Amino acid sequence: MNLQTNFEVLDKINLPQQKKERINKIVDQISDTLGIQKTKIVKTVLENSERLITMKKSLESGMTSSDIDIFSNVLSVVVPKFWMNSILDRIVSVQPAKNPYPIIYYVDWIYADNYSEPEAMGGAGTTDVTGGTTPLSNVRTRRYGMVSELTQGRGVKATVRSKSLNTQIRRINAEWTLESIIALASVMGMENANTFVDERLTNTIYSKLKDEVEFDVLNSLWTNVPGANTQNFELNPAAFANDPVALEAYHKTISDVIEKLAAKIFREYGVKPNVLVVGPEAYALLDREKIQLVPGTGAFTGTLGRIFLGVFNLAYEIYYDPYMPGILMLCNYPENEIYSAVFAPYLIGNTPPITEKTANTYRIIYRCDAFDVVLPNTTAKIAFV
Repeated sequence: MNLQTNFEVLDKINLPQQKKERINKIVDQISDTLGIQKTKIVKTVLENSERLITMKKSLESGMTSSDIDIFSNVLSVVVPKFWMNSILDRIVSVQPAKNPYPIIYYVDWIYADNYSEPEAMGGAGTTDVTGGTTPLSNVRTRRYGMVSELTQGRGVKATVRSKSLNTQIRRINAEWTLESIIALASVMGMENANTFVDERLTNTIYSKLKDEVEFDVLNSLWTNVPGANTQNFELNPAAFANDPVALEAYHKTISDVIEKLAAKIFREYGVKPNVLVVGPEAYALLDREKIQLVPGTGAFTGTLGRIFLGVFNLAYEIYYDPYMPGILMLCNYPENEIYSAVFAPYLIGNTPPITEKTANTYRIIYRCDAFDVVLPNTTAKIAFV
C-alpha cells in the first residue's frame, strides 16, 4: 500500500477517546494565544496527524507504544508552533482539509443582466457581457435612482463557489549520527539523546517545513498574477545614474504604482487589495514614514523568516519575505469571505526513527496540503527589473 493510498483511508480511522481528550486539552491551552481560526486549523491538522501515527502503528510491527507517545508529544508542540509563527492565515484563506481531496469555498458575485460600464466618471461605456452568468468583473451597478417603482432593477447575487482540489505529499528526510546526537546533547546539557532529537532537532525540521510551505504558496501567488495586473519597475534607470537625489525621488514613486494597481483591481472587481508582501529591495524603497510598525510583531521580536511588519500608508498590512522579487498585492478579507487564494492543509506527520547498520538515524517529515488561487484578478505585482 503506497503512501497516497494510506492517506486516503486516514479519515476513516477513529481516534481513541484518550487521543481526542489530549488534543482538546492542547487546543484549550493554545486558544487564547492563537485565536479562533488558527486553533481550528491546529485541531484539524493534529487529528489528521494522529490518525497517521495510529495507522502506521497498525501497519508497522516495529512501531511501539513508546514511539506513539514520542511522536504525539512532538506533534503537540510543533504543529501549534508552526501556525503560531506562520503568516499564511493572514495573507490567504486557510481551510483545513478533512480528507486528501478537499472542497474549498469562496465568494463571488453574479450579475443577472447586461451592463454598460464607463471607463471613467461620465464615460460612455460599452455593453459586452450577457447577463446571468457574469462574474463580478468590470461591472457597475448604476442608475438605481432613475427607475420607477415597477421597473425591475438589476439583479446582483453573492454566490458561494466551491472547488475540489487534490492534496500533494511532500517530505523532508533528516539524517544524523549517534555520535552527533550524543555530542550535541551533552553540550546542551541533555541527558537523554533521544529526547534531544525528538524535541529539538525534529522541531528544527518542522521550522524548515514551514519555510517551504510558505514559499510554495507565495511563489504560486506571484506566478499566477495576470499579466494585466503586472507592472515592471526599474530599480536603477540609466537616466538617474549620476543623480542620486533624482533617483531617490524616483524610487518614492513606487507608492504611486501601488495605488494605481490597487485602483485598477477595485475598478475591475469592486474590492481593493489590503495585503502587501515585499522583498528586501522593496522594503528598502518604501517610504519609511508611511510604514507603521506594530509592537509585538517580527519587526520588534527579531523572528526569523517571513514576518508581519505593520501597516503601510494606513491601508495595507505589510509582510516581509526575503525571497520576494518585488511587491505582491493581495486581497484577504476573511470577515467578508473575500480572498485571493485558499490554502488547505491536511496533515503534518513524521515517521519513526530508522536506525541502520551505519548507526545513522533517519527521520522523515511529511506534509500533505493543497493550494489554489481562486480569484487571480484580485492580485497584482510590481516586478523589479
